[in-house]
Amino acid sequence: MKSTIKILFALMAVLLVLAGCEYEVAKPQWEQDHENPPVPVITEMDPAEGAIAGVNAITLIGENFADSLQRNHVYFNNVEAEIIEASSASITVRRPNLESDSSVVNSSVKLVSYDALLVAAYSDPYPVFSVTEQYGNFIENLTLAAITTDQDSNLYVVETTSRNIYKITPDEEKSLVGVAGGTVYDLKMSPSGKLILLFNNKEIHQVDPDAVVDTAVVWTGVKKRVKYGDFNESGNFYAASKSSDLICVKPDLTSRQLGFYSSDEIFCVRVLDNDVYVLVKLKNGEPELGIWKHEILDADGNLGEGQLVLDWAETGDFADVDPTGFDIDAESNIYIAADREENPLMVRYTNGDLDTYYKDIIPGPAKQIIWSTGTHLFMILDGDEKNVLRIDMGVQGAPNFRG
Repeated sequence: MKSTIKILFALMAVLLVLAGCEYEVAKPQWEQDHENPPVPVITEMDPAEGAIAGVNAITLIGENFADSLQRNHVYFNNVEAEIIEASSASITVRRPNLESDSSVVNSSVKLVSYDALLVAAYSDPYPVFSVTEQYGNFIENLTLAAITTDQDSNLYVVETTSRNIYKITPDEEKSLVGVAGGTVYDLKMSPSGKLILLFNNKEIHQVDPDAVVDTAVVWTGVKKRVKYGDFNESGNFYAASKSSDLICVKPDLTSRQLGFYSSDEIFCVRVLDNDVYVLVKLKNGEPELGIWKHEILDADGNLGEGQLVLDWAETGDFADVDPTGFDIDAESNIYIAADREENPLMVRYTNGDLDTYYKDIIPGPAKQIIWSTGTHLFMILDGDEKNVLRIDMGVQGAPNFRG
């Protein structure tokens, strides 16, 4: 009996304890107060006037953006732009490739953030200007050999098979001005207004573009075969090729080797201000392939020792393809053309930074490039779509010494 009473008291004690306890149960989601994530807002665009020529990056400025590249998507109309920087207050993207028959597309800009429920849209249409066009009406898809320009922004183009030399005015009037005497590798306008043609030959030819149709004649001879060249302010012409040395042809047409690259191969020669730039593949030495520059020491064309400007092995994915030439803008930034199907143009800025210029916009491969006297760069488009492209770079080309 006593044990039964003890059990009853124990049960009562347990019941009393249980009666004084409350179970902690999670409150259902639908009964909780809900806070929406902050709404992203685009307050301004930089540049404000739109994606004009020369603009490679566009910045969206605002608030409540996701602060990682992967958690944002930016669209211009239905074209997604590549994001290169992101923070909660700004997102920088590459210029989008908006194709149109007109010179400008007024796009709607939208930001989709994984950290928000709503899409952010910029209030006004954002203009994206066209920067490339086919030029010169070379619709026959024939191989083109070389191009150059003169001080009046006329373009000269040599066809490979026919060897015909065409002049295209800024109004795109096209006329035949001459016929080359061989396969042309490089073409330059001399200070006297004659076209200089290089054939990988010891003879350098010239054509008078003001004649009705002029057959190329010998301009001068040199001791080595030369393919590429350019003029400096004194009228000296620097020419080179494989195992040629760097040769200087003076205005009186005497020439001499300058003692550089006698065992190496040069693929491009450009003059800017008081320097001669060359694209060189060294037979011995490092780097194997690169761009060097030499200071012009005097009016006789003597040059100082070479300074390395660009090691091709350090150009990222460009290092896997061959460079085909280069040219320079007025700020000494160097633009290098490459033999690749997509994104054939790289820029090396004066601070040493490298970038793809107009990424996903310029087709390839690029065979040769040359600046005009303004903001346009001309490019021979090779591959399946043989033509000439005129590219508005948005910046001035380097001063040149062409006629």
